[in-house]
Amino acid sequence: MEKGNLRVKQLKRQVQEAEEEASRAQADRRRLQRELDDVTETAESLNREVTTLRNRLRRVPLTFTTRTVRQVFRLEEGVASDEETEEAEPGSGPQPPEPDASPEAQPQ
Repeated sequence: MEKGNLRVKQLKRQVQEAEEEASRAQADRRRLQRELDDVTETAESLNREVTTLRNRLRRVPLTFTTRTVRQVFRLEEGVASDEETEEAEPGSGPQPPEPDASPEAQPQ
């Protein structure tokens, strides 16, 4: 009888250890699934961005002037382009049309 009780205790301990291991494995699986979901979401977002940029390139004729190339390199370095700098300065916005510039501007 005593031998049987020892065997039962041993089996219970083994079951408990197996349950703990299964719990750890389940937690790892959930963590990995979350990471996979995050990476998948990032990949989908980047693919959408690539598609958008490709579509923009298809719509715009490719004319690379020296100024355009300089602007691209400045943007890649994190420096504002000439236009962005000019827009940020007060008073440098678009000028209003002069009132006598066109006959349509005069009241009838």
